[in-house]
Amino acid sequence: MADQPENDAGTAPPLVSLDRVVKEYPVAGPMFRRAAQRVHAVSDVSLVVPQGASFGLVGESGCGKSTLGRLIVGLERPTSGTIQVAGEDTTRLRGADRRRFWRDVQLVFQDPRSSLDPRMKIAASLGEPLAVQREQAREQRRRLILDLLDEVGLPADAMRRYPHEMSGGQLQRVGIARALAVRPRLVVADEPVSGLDVSVRAQVLNLMRTLQRAHGITYIVISHDLTTVRYFADHVGVMYLGKLVETGPVASVYTRPAHPYTAALLAAIPHPDPRRERHKESASLGGDLPSAVDPPSGCRFRTRCPLATELCAVEEPRPRNVAPGHQVACHFPLPSPSPAAETQGPR
Repeated sequence: MADQPENDAGTAPPLVSLDRVVKEYPVAGPMFRRAAQRVHAVSDVSLVVPQGASFGLVGESGCGKSTLGRLIVGLERPTSGTIQVAGEDTTRLRGADRRRFWRDVQLVFQDPRSSLDPRMKIAASLGEPLAVQREQAREQRRRLILDLLDEVGLPADAMRRYPHEMSGGQLQRVGIARALAVRPRLVVADEPVSGLDVSVRAQVLNLMRTLQRAHGITYIVISHDLTTVRYFADHVGVMYLGKLVETGPVASVYTRPAHPYTAALLAAIPHPDPRRERHKESASLGGDLPSAVDPPSGCRFRTRCPLATELCAVEEPRPRNVAPGHQVACHFPLPSPSPAAETQGPR
């Protein structure tokens, strides 16, 4: 069993458990020849998400966080490793068992406009998952759709509209309502607010939090925006080139980052105070992001890390505890700041 972050979310049992999950894609080669190279999208990721938690996955584009989300909801199958939801190995599910699994696990897509059929009215889009799960009679479905619209703050007449007749924020609410239609236990939200105005982002995130309290939903939120994850999630995982390099409670990771990559991401967050923005320490990332087809040996971050040594090239770092529930995969984790420095951390 691979090292996994400790479950420090009280006594809540784990809802999602990943053990050494790998996902690789073959690179297309010449006609009639097998591909000799593979894209290492997710590499040896182990993770535990407790029931009722809000877990954020962050990292640069191409780090593998969206692929990991698709693996968790069953849209992709792992090359190796196991994924368990509520103690059940999802990689072995078939037929009716797989349909039942998709009732418990739903995905909120990054772009709600492209995830909704433009030829279908909102009522038909919301009723579709109910029909697939063979739930309720037609009139019961209509009442449930009205309840869903009310729950996400949309008027009843929204059910008669087409997607092009609604704003981005309204469509994101429709996407959330569609995910909630079958009352799932787990919702994976891929960049749920990236295309929205700041004020609308807060409304959508607050809505998701309200629905979590009402229905006991567990969230995995995938985002490149660290401020969104800090606002919404209680635990966070930082990914780099297919690897999970740091995990822990948001308060610990954001105020005491132990991995140089995490520190660089946090340093890139603009500060609202111009004076502090001008004088904050620079920890920008240097170099280019390596190819996922041929990732660096040892620590994958070593080609851009200011602390890298020969050890980082020959030995892959294993996760180690730096605080309760806070793990980092680094040979030379950053020291914790002094209490005075912590008070000046990102807000």
